[in-house]
Amino acid sequence: MKKNVRLFVLCLALLLPVLTACGKAAAPQASPAPLPVSPAPAAPVEAEDLTEAAALPVYEEAEEAAEPGLYPQYRELVERVAQGVRAGWSDVTPEELGVTDMFKRLEEQQLGWLQLDINGDGRDELLIGEITPDGEVSPIYDIFSLPGDALMHPASGWEFNRWYLLGNGHLMNEVSGTGFDRTRSAYGFFNGALVPTRDPADRSEYLHLPFESFDTVLP
Repeated sequence: MKKNVRLFVLCLALLLPVLTACGKAAAPQASPAPLPVSPAPAAPVEAEDLTEAAALPVYEEAEEAAEPGLYPQYRELVERVAQGVRAGWSDVTPEELGVTDMFKRLEEQQLGWLQLDINGDGRDELLIGEITPDGEVSPIYDIFSLPGDALMHPASGWEFNRWYLLGNGHLMNEVSGTGFDRTRSAYGFFNGALVPTRDPADRSEYLHLPFESFDTVLP
């Protein structure tokens, strides 16, 4: 009888930890850390807002930088040629001024000048050519340019070597050896230099130019 009691007590002692563990409530698991949240994307910038922010007052600067009237280098040449015309070239010759000697041969001195940006680069050229009635093409005998501060003379001509301006800003050079033949070559005008092009040789595209007579230039 005592032996059975001891066995019962021993079994109870072995089962007591198990029963105690089962009676406890399970410990709650820790909640996972929240995932990082990306910030909301910024509102897109409207195109018109970007345009306004990038706008610069370039037009006002261009107007202030524009040089009124004749460029000083052109004015000096035009005035000296006008003085030569009025004096009948008695004090100075066209060769000394570096202009066409057509001044010596063209009847009634029908030569004039024109300041014009022929190639649209923002810098005017000085043209000396024949004054023709409205509707007639205008031969050019001298072209002066100012790619920098120094006056350049990229083209000159005479009776059998004439230049004509085309509507696209290019130039056509007509050269004749005998007065009966004619060779035509087209050129573009870039940075004060003539560059050969492949424009069709069509006289219908030659322009009339409003040359101003040297007689109107004040002394």
